[in-house]
Amino acid sequence: MVERWQISNATIGGVILAAGQSQRMGAQNKLLAEIDGVPIIRRTAKALLDGGLNDLVIVTGHEHRLVAAALDDLHVTCIYNDYYQSGQASSVVCGVRHHQKGSQAAVLIALGDMPLVRPELIAALLREHSSLPDAADRITLPVFDARLGNPVIWGRGFFDELVALTGDAGGRIIFAENRNALNSLSWPDDSIHLDIDTPEALASQKRRFQRMAINEKCRKLS
Repeated sequence: MVERWQISNATIGGVILAAGQSQRMGAQNKLLAEIDGVPIIRRTAKALLDGGLNDLVIVTGHEHRLVAAALDDLHVTCIYNDYYQSGQASSVVCGVRHHQKGSQAAVLIALGDMPLVRPELIAALLREHSSLPDAADRITLPVFDARLGNPVIWGRGFFDELVALTGDAGGRIIFAENRNALNSLSWPDDSIHLDIDTPEALASQKRRFQRMAINEKCRKLS
């Protein structure tokens, strides 16, 4: 059954950054850790696909074969980043270059370690950005409690700047230089801020997911 919030958007491509080494997690690759029996990277990818993205790229690096295997039967393209150890920017460059070669009008960039991001958020971001008359020159992102969050949609007008990034700064430099281009979408909770860097953060998100699942079951029964 297609939910009322779902859309299909062929003009916005997707990128999930999934190349990091999870150094603060110890020996465990956080993207392969499971929440309710599902690897985090798979849960993130499913949210983007279910939210309406049709052209989704997963940029891998550390343990790339294991990460790709966790996505094996999903409609995604895995791209290995040879330079992933140089910082997050190199993965952004890989993903954006893929879409730059095509006809995509924008690209949604997500972090692989945000399993609480829901398909409803992805669909809302796609709708919001697609409705802008000057979408090619805008940046659409969610906001909660006056704080910017993820994922972020970048209009095609920013592709050249994105593929010129270096180091580990990601898109923050571009934000700072293009404040007038920001298009914020108010979101009702802090899931847009919650990534996983430590075992403690993983345990916290597992507990929160369990609460969310219980609340959803109660909602459906009421």
